[in-house]
Amino acid sequence: MLLAAIPVALPYEPKLVPREKEVMHLVLQGLNTREISQVMNIMESTVCTYRANIFRKLKVKNVKDLAAKVRV
Repeated sequence: MLLAAIPVALPYEPKLVPREKEVMHLVLQGLNTREISQVMNIMESTVCTYRANIFRKLKVKNVKDLAAKVRV
């Protein structure tokens, strides 16, 4: 069950790798770590790593801040 990507408008272009962008789209769609790992066929720990990288690179602390930052 692959969900469609959400168009994202960022005030600048962060240096996210393609897999981080894919995780970010799924997080913004409301999927949890287990669901994302199943959709992407990767380990939950890998999803956690991607999420941590996304939050660090975009300088946010939670999904609510992430959603506000990317103005979904």
